[in-house]
Amino acid sequence: VLTSIKITHSVVHIKEYGLYRCSKLKFVSIPHSVTSIGGYAFSLCSNLETISVQNLNTLQMLSQDRKDKQVLNYKSFSSAFITNG
Repeated sequence: VLTSIKITHSVVHIKEYGLYRCSKLKFVSIPHSVTSIGGYAFSLCSNLETISVQNLNTLQMLSQDRKDKQVLNYKSFSSAFITNG
């Protein structure tokens, strides 16, 4: 069961529906190398508590993804934080 994922620095894009329905997922770490996130990438990840990002652009991509409003509705989305890589 996948509960946590740390995306490697070789990843530059999280595809549309990339982690869709990973209902046990609680934590995601997104490196600075990620330059785009497809729509619905985190939809139906009902237990997602924390999204750790390494730059503000990634956080902006998540918050501006109008197709995936569910990301913005997670109680814990405010737990997303910026780390120093």
